[in-house]
Amino acid sequence: MKRKHIILILATATLLAISYISTKLRMLQTPVANRGQYSNQEITTGKSTDGMLGTTLVPMITNSTKNERINYHESEHTEERLELNENVLRSEDGGISLAWDQHGNIETFYGWYPQELQNELLSRYKNPCYMIDGKLYCLPYFFLAGMPKCGTTDIWSKISQHPQVAAAQKEPHWWTRGMIKGSLKLRGYMYQRTINIRKELVRARYDKKATKMIVGDGSASTFWENLLWNKLPSMDKTPSTMKIIASILPNAKFIVSLREPSNRMYSEYLAFQPTSKKSVTEYEQMVHEGISLLRECFNRSTQRECIFERQKRPKDYPFTRIRLSFYSVFVEEFLKYFSRDQLFLVRMEDWQTSCKQILPQIYKFLELDPLPKSSIFPICRQLSRHTNQHSYRIVGAQPYRIKQVIRNFVAPFNEELANIMQDNRFLWDDVE
Repeated sequence: MKRKHIILILATATLLAISYISTKLRMLQTPVANRGQYSNQEITTGKSTDGMLGTTLVPMITNSTKNERINYHESEHTEERLELNENVLRSEDGGISLAWDQHGNIETFYGWYPQELQNELLSRYKNPCYMIDGKLYCLPYFFLAGMPKCGTTDIWSKISQHPQVAAAQKEPHWWTRGMIKGSLKLRGYMYQRTINIRKELVRARYDKKATKMIVGDGSASTFWENLLWNKLPSMDKTPSTMKIIASILPNAKFIVSLREPSNRMYSEYLAFQPTSKKSVTEYEQMVHEGISLLRECFNRSTQRECIFERQKRPKDYPFTRIRLSFYSVFVEEFLKYFSRDQLFLVRMEDWQTSCKQILPQIYKFLELDPLPKSSIFPICRQLSRHTNQHSYRIVGAQPYRIKQVIRNFVAPFNEELANIMQDNRFLWDDVE
C-alpha cells in the first residue's frame, strides 16, 4: 500500500512539473509587448469551483481589465428586493436563479441584471465570454435546435468540424431542463461550454485568430421545451425559453432543423418506444388518440397553452408527440424576441441530399471563415448518425393512411410556417 502511495505522489509531482514548465515556455513565446494584458498564468490544480477535477489555464486580469470582472455571487440587496416576488425560480439551495416581473420580463439572472451582463462582455472575443471571479467563462454563440429525429446530431457533428468551432457536449439541455430543475448551476454550464475553448481564447493575447473561436449548444429541446411553464400557476406571466435566452443572449444565432411531420413522428416512435412493443397497429392507435385529445384541448384552451404547458395539455404520448409537429407556433415564439436574420431554418430532407451546398451556408451564417470544397466534401461524405434503419426493417414502413391523417391535421400549421418563412418548401408537398 505504501509503495502505491509513493508512486501516486511521484506521478502527481511529475504532472505538476510538466504543467509548470509548459506554461513558462508558452510565456516565453509571448511577445513582450503583449504580456501586459495578462499577468502570469495561474495553474489551478485539483477541484475547481465547478466541482470538476483537472488542471486548467486561467487568465489573471490586471488593472487594465478590472472593468471586465464580474462578481458571480448574488448580492444581499438583490435577494432582499426579490424575496417578495412570486415570479422567482430558485435553485436547490434556495438561491434565486431567475426572477421576472408581472409582464414576464427578466429582472435578474443568477444575480445579474440582463443589461449589466451585456455590458460585461469581453469585446475582444467573437464568442460571448466574461471574466467571472478572475476566470474566463463563456456562453454559447449559437444554438443548434429542432424537433426530435430531425438530424440535429448529424448537423452538429459536421458544424463542429470547422476549425473555428470548439468541441463541446452537444445536448446539455440546460436552458430547458438543467436551469429549471436545478441539476446544474450557471457556472457549471458555462464551464462545460468553455472547457475546450478557454485555452484557445487565452492564446488570443498573442494570436488574433483565436478570438474568432466560437462554441455552441446543440440541445434540440431549446426550441420547443418550456418546462418553466409547469413550475408556476401564473402561466401567462411566465417567460418562455426563447424569452429567457433573448434577455441574456440577444445576439445569439439559431440553426433549426425540421422534417416532414408524419415522417418525424414515426421516426421518433421507432427510436424511443421499447422494442418489444413496436408495431404499426399500436402507432396508428396512438396517433388517432393523440389527435383526438389535442382537439379537445384546443376547444377549451389556446393552442399555445396546449402546446407549451403540460398542466393544460392532455395526456401526451411520449413516442409520437404530435404537438411538436406544430412548427409554426415555435417559430412565431422565436420571432417575438429575435430577428429573422438570427434564424437559419433547414429541412432535414434538403440536408440529406444537399449537405455540400447547405454546410457552407451554415458556416457563413455563423460568420466563420469559408472552407474550400476539398474540406467540405469529405465532411459531407461522412455517414449520418442516429438513424432508425434497423427499426424500420423490423416494424416496417409507415402506412400511407396514417401519414395522411397526420398531414391533414398539421396542414394549417405548415401553411402558417410557409407564410412566415415565405417559402413553400415548408408545405412538404415534395416529400412522400
